[in-house]
Amino acid sequence: MNRYLLMSATVCLLCFSALSALAPAAENAASPAGDVADSHAPAGVLADLRGVVSARQDGGDPRTLAKDAPVFVSDTLATGPADKGKVVFADDSVLEIGPDSEVRIAEFAYDTTDRDNFRQGIHMAKGLFRYATGKIVAHDPDRLHIESPLASIGIRGTTTDHLIQVREEITDGKPERIVETELHALRQSKSKTEVVVTHLSKPVSLKKEDAAASLVPKKPTVTRTLTEAEKKVFAEIPLSPAPFDPRPGSSLLGGGQ
Repeated sequence: MNRYLLMSATVCLLCFSALSALAPAAENAASPAGDVADSHAPAGVLADLRGVVSARQDGGDPRTLAKDAPVFVSDTLATGPADKGKVVFADDSVLEIGPDSEVRIAEFAYDTTDRDNFRQGIHMAKGLFRYATGKIVAHDPDRLHIESPLASIGIRGTTTDHLIQVREEITDGKPERIVETELHALRQSKSKTEVVVTHLSKPVSLKKEDAAASLVPKKPTVTRTLTEAEKKVFAEIPLSPAPFDPRPGSSLLGGGQ
């Protein structure tokens, strides 16, 4: 009898140990899919693309992204002259990348169990971009930080378009990227919509659809309305045109529809 009791106790102990080992995995599996709480989790996915979109971590080798591939913090994303990509972040914000462009995902955190840990940072280096805000900006617009070579951009609940034109030079035997002009535009107006573009430490506010801030190095910002030609350029960004994009139309840059 004692032998049977000992065997039963041993079996119970083994079952308890197995369940304890599985508990952390079950807890992780139960976490909401939208939560991005650790630095190794994807910030979003490449939800759509045309051509080739590459990603490179600081100091690492570039990798070619397939559709639905994860995009991570510190990834620098790049496209060629005929390529496009669409990144959907965990908070449902969207970054569309046009042809011949480069952008870095500087920071991202979207932990729905800790809203104090919401943050998003995007550094645009060159090319064409469209950005639509998500839940992080809906919670607190100050948690979003978008930067370009000449400006910082604050956005309150809207869709914006961005154009950064550069030229490449060789200086002392090393390649150097020179920024020529930038154009940042508010494309969709909603309640309390505002885009603040800060250049040379002076902010300007955009509050109406197609209002734009035109920038060049070392000169004050010029605010004006987008021209029809500029709207056609911005229509080259997305894979699927938005209602406010002119179409059909001739392509002014690579990657036309």
